[in-house]
Amino acid sequence: MKVLPVGLLVDGRLCVVIGGGVVAARKAAALVEAGAVVRAVAPFFAEDFDELAGVEMVKGRYELHHLEGACLVIAATDESRTNLQAARDARAAGALVNVVDTPQECDFIFPAVSRRGDIAVAVSTGGASPALARHLRERIDGTVGDVYGELASVLKSVRERAIARLPQAAQRRKFFEGLASDEFLALIEAEGREAALEEAWRRLDVAISRAHQESSA
Repeated sequence: MKVLPVGLLVDGRLCVVIGGGVVAARKAAALVEAGAVVRAVAPFFAEDFDELAGVEMVKGRYELHHLEGACLVIAATDESRTNLQAARDARAAGALVNVVDTPQECDFIFPAVSRRGDIAVAVSTGGASPALARHLRERIDGTVGDVYGELASVLKSVRERAIARLPQAAQRRKFFEGLASDEFLALIEAEGREAALEEAWRRLDVAISRAHQESSA
């Protein structure tokens, strides 16, 4: 199965999970982490749902009206008939669909994700083997340390001003490539995030000054 790797922006948007088991809870947790407004529908809910803050839990069997306003629907019950009906209803309503453990019925699949702050490294096997995807994620977990999340935080802090004050794409690329480097990672590891952020602001001031001189020449 061929897939197009994308990052869905669901922050503040309604996503519906049909099902109340452990798998459904895991999918709901992933949506919560992405900032979605989550509604879960099931006759009963596993204890895992108790740990999820902000999830609207609707007790009862799935009905069409539960999907109203949803941009994304996950069918995760242990009843294939219910899952397929929810998938058909969701597509008819214009929502993206994931049917757990049935990739041929999905509009998207969940990759195995390694997270470090704002960094998310996703691994997909095209539905061939979730176990292999998890194995590769664990390998990535051992390679991409927390320092990368701290670097992403520094880059995020200076990004808006850099884009505003460095008018040429080449200037911005040179500045950001200087920060996204082994040298800058070493600085974070040796002196911490705050020292690295201070150095990033200093470098940005230098880059802005140089850009101004080039435009005035």
